[in-house]
Amino acid sequence: MIAGLRPPTAGAVSVLGQPVTARTGPHADVGFVFQRDALLPWKTALQNVALGLRYRGASKRDANAQAREWLARVGLQGFDDSFPHQLSGGMRKRVAIAASLVLRPRVLLMDEPFSALDAQTRNLMENDLLALWEETRQTVVFVTHDLEEAVGLSDRVVTMTRGPGTVLTDRPVPLGRPRDLLELRFDPQFTHMHEQLWSDLRDQVTPIDAGTAPGRSS
Repeated sequence: MIAGLRPPTAGAVSVLGQPVTARTGPHADVGFVFQRDALLPWKTALQNVALGLRYRGASKRDANAQAREWLARVGLQGFDDSFPHQLSGGMRKRVAIAASLVLRPRVLLMDEPFSALDAQTRNLMENDLLALWEETRQTVVFVTHDLEEAVGLSDRVVTMTRGPGTVLTDRPVPLGRPRDLLELRFDPQFTHMHEQLWSDLRDQVTPIDAGTAPGRSS
């Protein structure tokens, strides 16, 4: 709904002070990083990152120059001509992030972008994202099921009910920046925030008793 890809069933959505409707369509200042790598397998890393710029009218030369710069900023200098199948999961995710950030969106939507990565790569990507954010400073809406990730990356954590999905709590994160997630986990404020969120969500993640589930008698 924030991206303008789907209208709300009720209420309204505004981005940067402007209403988002079916008529306005996708917002040009909103970028999206999907849970799965949204890369074209027949294009190189450079071509994938440059693609959005080309659609917006940039020349091939300018698009490639900006794409090359962003690949270097996400740690992929020298991999311009690599195809997605030649890259690791973490490297493909870096390409996807570069493909979004090269468009310089003022709002970045991230849908569990690191959930498919192994724990070590995930930690590296989280720290890399924090470092990139220090440069770009756009608004990021980050969806995650991981409480440590939510606390470590965010300035504000909104939890949702199990279903139907409505807002359960909305808590500010009392942690300063810049942050190093590997060190942050030992901070008492981090631990306290994690405990608060778990307390909020405990009833939402506890399995429903099979005896009281819909369609069963008790």
